[in-house]
Amino acid sequence: MNKIGLIFPSLFFILVVMNSFLGWDPYGMNFDLILKPPGTSGFFGYDDYGRDILIRLINGFLVSFEIVVLATSISFLIGICLGCIAGYFRGPVDQIITSGMTIIQAFPGILLIIALAAFLETSFWNILVALSVTAWIGFARIARSKTLSIRESDFVKAAILMGADRNRIILKHIIPNILAPLSVELNFTIANLIVAEAGLAFLGLGLSSPFPSWGGMLRDSIDYLLVAPHYVIVVSLCMILMILSFNVIGAGLKKYINE
Repeated sequence: MNKIGLIFPSLFFILVVMNSFLGWDPYGMNFDLILKPPGTSGFFGYDDYGRDILIRLINGFLVSFEIVVLATSISFLIGICLGCIAGYFRGPVDQIITSGMTIIQAFPGILLIIALAAFLETSFWNILVALSVTAWIGFARIARSKTLSIRESDFVKAAILMGADRNRIILKHIIPNILAPLSVELNFTIANLIVAEAGLAFLGLGLSSPFPSWGGMLRDSIDYLLVAPHYVIVVSLCMILMILSFNVIGAGLKKYINE
């Protein structure tokens, strides 16, 4: 696995831990520092309300990442359960689950997320639901494919002959053997959901101001692109580096597993 991808997320996790002890205020305003560029007083500069951009990025990372991790966890559990059920039982059960996945995939993922977020009232849990609606499909397809293969293996057939029930076979024999490829999908899903969550906030469908959100900060920074370019540059670079980091981690895991 390419360890370079771990640097940027690890840095932000360290800053989040420091923030929990030091209690940096993301809402503190100083009107004398409005749109001040990076310097000794503020490492990343200040926004249009005189708030420290770095502190808001740290707190925004915590809020956004909480949503992304929960959405990924929910999608992972739903996907692995439905995928294993479809692959193990096959027949009508497989057809129903596969048809459901096909119907959802018929809609462009980000457009479906935006439509759901616009329909639902803006809140933490509704954003979580909107992000989870499409994210489980990738996990389900991988789980189904691997389950179909593992189901025909000798150790599963031996377990069936020894009288093991279906739940035990799925939990003890199938799921542990499909976690490796699912871990690769996990990293790519996190990267995709970071984009989706930031996109919702950018469109005004995510957590609203004054709550710090990377997408919301990017939306606000656009208005000051000419007078304070540091604002949009810093926020954009953080988003790009975070997304690239998880993609690099996923690519590294995929290469490691294939070897």
